Amino acid sequence: MINFIFVNYLILTACYFFGAIIYNHVSDGKRFLLSSLLLCFMVSMAYLVICRQNHWQVDYISLILLLFTCLAYIVIVVNCANSVTLKMLSFFVHSSASDGIRYEYFVEKLDPQDSINQRIKAMERYQFIANDNDKICLVSRGRKLALILSFVRNVLGIRATG
Repeated sequence: MINFIFVNYLILTACYFFGAIIYNHVSDGKRFLLSSLLLCFMVSMAYLVICRQNHWQVDYISLILLLFTCLAYIVIVVNCANSVTLKMLSFFVHSSASDGIRYEYFVEKLDPQDSINQRIKAMERYQFIANDNDKICLVSRGRKLALILSFVRNVLGIRATG
């Protein structure tokens, strides 16, 4: 019984993620929440139709797990898309200055109201960036994290901003 639930859940989740990733790559990113929930609904309905036509037992636990997975996916993607820290790290990765970025330029480009200072200090504290002679440089740890997150964002179809 557990294997049946697990296999159904994996198949449903794979269908959902395959559809979500394709949709996010071809769409402009608008109406993300609605389209993600609609895709979850469509996968669930397709599963129910297939089960009914083949006289299979419907696995409602897998459908509930699929719903929770869809909601978790939405939360993760929204947080990745709106994360100020990720935008800051992406700015470093995509900037052409290999010797660092002037602090004033960095703040001017990302936040003219200067509310980023706490995040900059936190990124320095966690050794993602270094502040040398009024220039902020991405260090090895921050570069690794930024590259991993850039890869995840590309797979999920989240466009870089900033």
